[in-house]
Amino acid sequence: MSTSEDTFLSWLTEGGEQLGLDLSEDGISRLLCHYRLLVKWADKVNLTTILDPGQMAELLYLDSAVMGKHIRENARLHDVGTGAGFPGLVIKALRPELPVTLTEARRKKVSFLKQAARDMGLAQGLEIKQRRLGWEVADKGELWTEVVSRAAFPPPEWIRLGAPLVASGGRLWICAGTTHPEVADEEDDYPGEIKDWPPGGFSLGPVHSYRLPKTGRRRRLVTLIKNG
Repeated sequence: MSTSEDTFLSWLTEGGEQLGLDLSEDGISRLLCHYRLLVKWADKVNLTTILDPGQMAELLYLDSAVMGKHIRENARLHDVGTGAGFPGLVIKALRPELPVTLTEARRKKVSFLKQAARDMGLAQGLEIKQRRLGWEVADKGELWTEVVSRAAFPPPEWIRLGAPLVASGGRLWICAGTTHPEVADEEDDYPGEIKDWPPGGFSLGPVHSYRLPKTGRRRRLVTLIKNG
């Protein structure tokens, strides 16, 4: 195992413990498999701008895994604009029984996702689609109980575009938080009253706030629940 992989695993396991995440040996093995492929593809496909192995473990994998901790049992998850699989493929790696749909507009990234899914042994219950935004699925009546997009859109745009994909009683997730550890909790990258975010037909659900242990960056996961 290389030094970079040792660093990745150290940050992953230690950070996971500090965040109260239940990372199984199989789950960690699948994440390491994904990490290796991500590093291998980095020169030919722009999958991430974060290249330090420790920061990758925390800012990409652990940050995705925290959301997975709060996804409900018997959920159907749709990750829109997933890129390299954050958070959807990470959540699937840690909860392989969960039905997950990943949509991504760029062909090369879709190729990466399919290769990663094969290498990680996650074909069952995983659908990967090359689709811009994924909004047309709503025309087929296909809705999800958990709809996420980690960094593809600003919150106002994501709320407008993501809301039609949510099933009755389901949740739309907004990833918010600061990028710098010295910024106060209330000074989000996305200012404004969170209570004003829900569109018509939605209400504000649980808000999960946390700090990543090594980088110190603050995060906030806001959920909007579709009424009905």
